[in-house]
Amino acid sequence: MQARPRLHPILSNISNMPAFRPRKITRLWAFVRQVLSVRGLLQWTGWWDQVIGLWRTLMTAIGTCALVIWGYVATLRGPEIVVLGLCSWAISLIIWGKLSPRTRNNNFHVQSVISDHRGIGGRFSKLLTRLRRPATRHREIRITSTIGVECHIRKHPSQDGLIAVLTNHNTANICRCRLWVREARSFDARKGGKPELRDDFGFQPNRIAAYQPILAGTVAKQVATGHESAWLIRVNGPRLEVGNTTNQGILQWPSTDSSPEQLWRLDVSFEVEGLDPWAFRIRVAYIAESGDFYLELEP
Repeated sequence: MQARPRLHPILSNISNMPAFRPRKITRLWAFVRQVLSVRGLLQWTGWWDQVIGLWRTLMTAIGTCALVIWGYVATLRGPEIVVLGLCSWAISLIIWGKLSPRTRNNNFHVQSVISDHRGIGGRFSKLLTRLRRPATRHREIRITSTIGVECHIRKHPSQDGLIAVLTNHNTANICRCRLWVREARSFDARKGGKPELRDDFGFQPNRIAAYQPILAGTVAKQVATGHESAWLIRVNGPRLEVGNTTNQGILQWPSTDSSPEQLWRLDVSFEVEGLDPWAFRIRVAYIAESGDFYLELEP
């Protein structure tokens, strides 16, 4: 049997890079073929020259308008330019938040807090809108360990809270494993800027679930109930609790903090007998008014 020829070291390194994705190249080539097909159809029907002429006219009109607007802006003073720039920036954010497909993935999160006020003149509502940057907030996250176990955290489909589902993508079975929340701490965002992490309020490690042996390529099931999903955070009345216990994993939010959003950091640990624990940290944002959860994985 002949030995398989080895690639050059440079080519081998390029092929192993995460950014080397032939699927994207295939999609790009498919897009190019579609463009060429449309061009061929227009040339066959005789409309190609008309389309090119219309495109040139449109570009010329846009360039002319841009020159006129620039000539007008050049005559403005400094404060007027600043106000115009701020208004343009706000309008661009609003349009991007409405039209961008990222809003479906909740990377853009627009939080509206409505507070009612009563006075002599009657009742009126004040709308405060805070725009959060599109970075790492999601409604669900998937985290994979080095041993091939995936932890999928998402909102419960019918109840208020977050659940965790474990899947063994490895080729070996996993026995005697548990999921824990080792620490829970809240953030103080009232001072503005970057939220500050509060000290521990006395939270005790809480076991989320103990699992049956997880066969290769299957979803984990709990020993006690046989369910695949386990409660990570559960809404119990006005407060949050870790796990499916009562008064054992309470997340104590400070009574003096009236922020509409609770922001927590959880230290989660997946422990298998005989192996080092797999630990990761997540940020959980909870909006009591809407019942929404937003997740962020800390590096």
